[in-house]
Amino acid sequence: MERTKDRFYYLDYLRGFMVLLVVLDHAMHAYSQHYADYWFMSDVDRSVFIDVLHMQNDVIMMPFLLALAGLFTMHSLTRRGLMSFIKERVLRLGTAFVFGVSVVAGFLAYNRAVFKEGYLGGFLNFYLDTYWSFEKGPFGNFIMGSFWFIYYLALLTVVLLILRAALPWVVRLLGKFMTFVLTGGVWGYVTLGILSAIILGASDFVWGAPWWFGFKPVFFVRRARFLMEGLYFFLGVGAFVAGALRDPTLLKRLTDQWGAWVLVTLVTGGAYTWFSLTYFYDGAYTHDTAIILARGGSLGDALEVAKETSLMPLLRTTLLGFYMTSLSGMYLAVFGKFLNTPKPFWMALAASSFGIYIFHEPFALWVHVHLFATEVPTLLKFVLSAGVSLGASWALTVLLKKIKGVDRVL
Repeated sequence: MERTKDRFYYLDYLRGFMVLLVVLDHAMHAYSQHYADYWFMSDVDRSVFIDVLHMQNDVIMMPFLLALAGLFTMHSLTRRGLMSFIKERVLRLGTAFVFGVSVVAGFLAYNRAVFKEGYLGGFLNFYLDTYWSFEKGPFGNFIMGSFWFIYYLALLTVVLLILRAALPWVVRLLGKFMTFVLTGGVWGYVTLGILSAIILGASDFVWGAPWWFGFKPVFFVRRARFLMEGLYFFLGVGAFVAGALRDPTLLKRLTDQWGAWVLVTLVTGGAYTWFSLTYFYDGAYTHDTAIILARGGSLGDALEVAKETSLMPLLRTTLLGFYMTSLSGMYLAVFGKFLNTPKPFWMALAASSFGIYIFHEPFALWVHVHLFATEVPTLLKFVLSAGVSLGASWALTVLLKKIKGVDRVL
């Protein structure tokens, strides 16, 4: 992404870094004390330290990736024009999604079958006879893996194109809002924090924290986060309209306060992590209201139950909203301050980040399956999973990008 002769290095690096967090997060899932049950498998050895790392990653990685996607989408749309932009997005996102759910996710399903069902056959037999079996209907055995992000990004992009054509004032309003957030100091921070807390609290109240919904077989989003993640995409759109790529003073406002952003993030992150883990089984993750509403109960019934639980989930989501806002500001400030010049490692990571995202997950799960219940220390298992999944997916991406045509997707 170019700004006359210069590049926005810190934004490129942030994209690569957020994908790195995704890789690390999937590498640690099986070893999380409280959250491993939401992964394809969980190891018998777990660590609360992993919980702390996971909570930071889970808060910021996908919302921030979507915010960057919104920013880059507007930049690309403005630079390319509508038809060229649509052609490029269909090629890149469409190819990645179809290949991802039809091929890459097959490796996830295979390792899950090996671990949970005791499948003894080879991958090819499983892939052809089971994954591609139509007994459950067309593509009924497909799973989405990490590819929900690509599907959801495509959906958000379509919404943006519709708004831009039919309701351009909404896009302009996003720009005004982000101008206030970026220049409003403490008030901008508090406003975005409160908005985030409201959206997260309402989502948790209606749908509960851990579940997903959508359309089979692979078109799913996380119930408690999809609205927030969608908001971040449009915050990125608004940042572009506000001139974030044209006005260097906006970045300077952040970078001059990088120390304050780090301090605020440590405070909000510490409060959110401590509260969530301390009261994990004592109300912080209560899903009673979502269950009542899902079973056809009234809003009044759900509110009564919420009062009985002392609104502890609401306190968690409020802390989560401000922690998410703090992390967003901190990463922009720190990367803008210290990582805004050419650096070979970061440039290479950014250039391969999309391919790493596509390919890494099966490698992480493969390590989890093969290290299950071994005497290898828990943290070393995580390091091995992270190293294998990052290294293998990165190397595969570099190799495939040498093939003509594939480089246009990766």
